[in-house]
Amino acid sequence: MQHTDLTPGARRKIWLATLMELLCPGLGHLYSGRLRLGIFWALAQFVILAMALLLPRLHVSLWGSLIALVVMSATHFLARTLSVIWCTRASGSAFKLRPYNKVLVYVVWFAVITAGTSAIDISEHGIESFRIPTDSMLPGIMSGDYVLANNALSHEELAEPGTPVTFVFPTDSALANTQGQSECIDADTLQRRPPPLFIQRVVAGPGDVVEVRKEALFINGGRVPVQDLKKEVSGLYLKPYRFTGREVSGERSYPITYLSAGSASGFAPYTVPEGHVWVMGDNRDASSDSRCWGPVPIQNLRGRVEHIHYSTEPQGTRWERVGRSVE
Repeated sequence: MQHTDLTPGARRKIWLATLMELLCPGLGHLYSGRLRLGIFWALAQFVILAMALLLPRLHVSLWGSLIALVVMSATHFLARTLSVIWCTRASGSAFKLRPYNKVLVYVVWFAVITAGTSAIDISEHGIESFRIPTDSMLPGIMSGDYVLANNALSHEELAEPGTPVTFVFPTDSALANTQGQSECIDADTLQRRPPPLFIQRVVAGPGDVVEVRKEALFINGGRVPVQDLKKEVSGLYLKPYRFTGREVSGERSYPITYLSAGSASGFAPYTVPEGHVWVMGDNRDASSDSRCWGPVPIQNLRGRVEHIHYSTEPQGTRWERVGRSVE
């Protein structure tokens, strides 16, 4: 009887063992008759995924966490690939049949390992990357930036005023507040399911009274300080000047920008409901935020934006922005 490549007892082929190992950690070792090594490399994969969740919670910087994960993943990939090649060569021409050298076992192994790794959602509780599609967070974050968010923080930490956050758009309350029609939010965003993720800044928490007088932000009756305010000509007839400065909220300060007589000119006092936060874009005249569609439930907060890891524009990469921290 002539054996096929996957038939128990057939000579193990290096190319097939390597391909199986690349498809699923440990699978190539299983094919080559090295069950213990297969289990070892599969478990190592889960350890790396666990580290991706643990490092941000240990207050390791996102850059440090990302570098550590890249090094661990690359080492794991290279080591298990070399290991399966060596094991397959060592198996020789007279491969001894093992009880687990069956196609059904290979399929079950692949299904279990794949399901296990898929169940560990790194983006939900660890590190997540986003591409910024708009200029609503200028001048700190630009369209074309790729940012890293720390999703290991508690909702209470994310709700601190001044924190740049990612959050799930509150579709239901936004529909109620805008009645499905608004000039400051497009209909597609209101109708998308699941709701899109937004990136903006928390400016007020539960119970705070938010107000905008002319271009100034007031919280609980007090003006939020803006330092180093600069004025320049905008080139626009109705809004001739652009102002840029650093807004100070608690222990955080961050850059903001707005146009004279812009859309930020006025907003009546509003008390943020319990369990909610008020968010705004740093580019106050080009941001669809809580002024348009209302507060965001704290439970919708997802992560804190901390670093720009890449940035691009039509002309190419903006290398000067790579590695910047987000204030």
